[in-house]
Amino acid sequence: MSIENNYFICSKAVVDTFPKCERSKPFKTGYEEDENIFVAVLDFDKAQLAYDSLDEIHQDDFWCQELVGGTMDVTKIYLTNIRKNGIFKEIENTLCLTNVNNRAMCINQLCEKYACNHIELANRF
Repeated sequence: MSIENNYFICSKAVVDTFPKCERSKPFKTGYEEDENIFVAVLDFDKAQLAYDSLDEIHQDDFWCQELVGGTMDVTKIYLTNIRKNGIFKEIENTLCLTNVNNRAMCINQLCEKYACNHIELANRF
């Protein structure tokens, strides 16, 4: 079992399951169906156990993706546009990326660009 906690983008179901986890406020994604998305510090092994304990109906709403490094060029993504369009929509509009893994890497790169941690960045959206 891992004892390391890392930053993840995740659904409301995940943060509801771990109410004491450090997390951002919900942020604007640009897609109506994804408006309750958070950045949270999680232990993935515990999240996996929680997911495995859910019935199939509830598993679709319970997801997280680790924010890891990537090589995306985020120099043309600006906070003003993120606030206007939502982070996922802005990544799609600027870089043509829609996969959750790619979005996670872009958010990680944006943290480096704006010299802040993942929760601080999400709270700026």
